[in-house]
Amino acid sequence: MSILDPVTLEVFKHLILAIPEEMGANLRRTAFSPNIKERLDESCAVFDAKGRLIAQAEHIPVHIGAMPSAVKAVAVDFPELSPGDQVIVNDPYRGGSHLPDITLIAPFFCEGKLKGYAVNRAHHADVGGDTPGSMPGSSSTLYEEGIVVEDAARPRQSPRIAIRRLRGAPRLTTSECSRLRAQASKLAYVLATDPRRLSLLPYLLKNVSSRIMCEQFLKKRRETLRNVLAI
Repeated sequence: MSILDPVTLEVFKHLILAIPEEMGANLRRTAFSPNIKERLDESCAVFDAKGRLIAQAEHIPVHIGAMPSAVKAVAVDFPELSPGDQVIVNDPYRGGSHLPDITLIAPFFCEGKLKGYAVNRAHHADVGGDTPGSMPGSSSTLYEEGIVVEDAARPRQSPRIAIRRLRGAPRLTTSECSRLRAQASKLAYVLATDPRRLSLLPYLLKNVSSRIMCEQFLKKRRETLRNVLAI
């Protein structure tokens, strides 16, 4: 494996960390929901092709902590994703948190090869639970808390399937469906802009493969964490 010099690795670090920060800024700017626009209850991250967290913005810790499980579950369920696909997840047993936190996961590619996943997670005001807000204190089953998105067998149609199910839930309005549509549209836009830089990084940084860069970046982060804990 090629060893990146410290300067190249530092350039890679700043390039890759900028992507989820810009994803979050764009998501907040275009959001319909005050939960996202005002409360900032959203998170964005970039994962490599193995489902490992490579870069995260300084958003919601509980979102970021559960995201790797969601990405790995999607990678197992949908091993043959294509450009343009998106998978929606809110099931706590598949890497979700509570049901109002809806996660969108989309793969990105370079020269036909899977390079990683762009992910966003955002809190929605209601997903059809027994009580407004979809967090009933008296619930004894998951399905009393709202819609569980678990039938996205066709990833390209996943947002459409989820929106159709939300429309049939009690109390939910067109505006709530529009908020999910906006979240999905923003991730589609991100795939056309931000992660493209990840695919271009090998050409920008001495033609070293993105896999090698990610491996050495993660190794450096682990070493840094160990040094901090040792103080």
